[in-house]
Amino acid sequence: MARGPPAWLGVEHRESVLDDPAEDNLHLVFELMPKGPVMEVPTDEPFSEEEARVYLRDVILGIEYLHYQKIIHRDIKPSNLLLGDDGHVKIADFGVSNQFEGNDALLSSTAGTPAFMAPETLSDTRKSFSGKALDLWAMGVTLYCFVFGKASCPFIDENILALHNKIRTEPVEFPERPAISEELRTLILRMLDKNPDTRIMLSEIKMDQWVTQGGTDLLPLEQEHCTVVEVTEEDIQNSVKFVPSLSAVVRNPDHHHHHHPCWICEDASTSSYEGCIM
Repeated sequence: MARGPPAWLGVEHRESVLDDPAEDNLHLVFELMPKGPVMEVPTDEPFSEEEARVYLRDVILGIEYLHYQKIIHRDIKPSNLLLGDDGHVKIADFGVSNQFEGNDALLSSTAGTPAFMAPETLSDTRKSFSGKALDLWAMGVTLYCFVFGKASCPFIDENILALHNKIRTEPVEFPERPAISEELRTLILRMLDKNPDTRIMLSEIKMDQWVTQGGTDLLPLEQEHCTVVEVTEEDIQNSVKFVPSLSAVVRNPDHHHHHHPCWICEDASTSSYEGCIM
């Protein structure tokens, strides 16, 4: 329950924890991101390469920060990237995230949104896989969505098993329109490498020619924006604010995705595939 990272780090942070003694719940209060998700997919209005670059750079720094804190997000997608008033995005929704020790998480369970799942998580033979590589695959799918919009994700099918098969076996195809640069195409293909052992690493993405505009706009080094967050017992105790009464909890009435296929917008750990159609 430690206070979240500073706002500029690209991760939505918690403002406070409220405890109403009359209720058997803790209420988490987060910073307000009034503009909502950076993109709802599918869409008829994809981003330009310049817009996509700005948002991807934010995600890169946010994911680097999370991995530095030994957290795997596991559900990176446009609807989990919230747009701030400053025009930058922050990563939200840590419902299926994992903490790890050592250099990387060794995961064995499937979680996240089906259309954004990495092929190694759907393998019948691979028993464990890199957590960091999962986030980078989902970033690649997200980047594809950014620039193609209506085409949505690179792998789509009405049938969930067929979708899994496409993710595992089919190559990435690019629509003719909108046309994208060769540098962007190459980056997407490297992020969507089906082999996690040869998939592009985050450090390589940070130095990529498309991301840095040919090396003219470098991202900050890890040590310049990442510091370990130490959580003490005192921090935990002070994070909860006791309130006499919490009469109402603000909800967003527009938070629904009834017009999207569930495997594009919903988390696999909480969704039912029954009745889902395109």
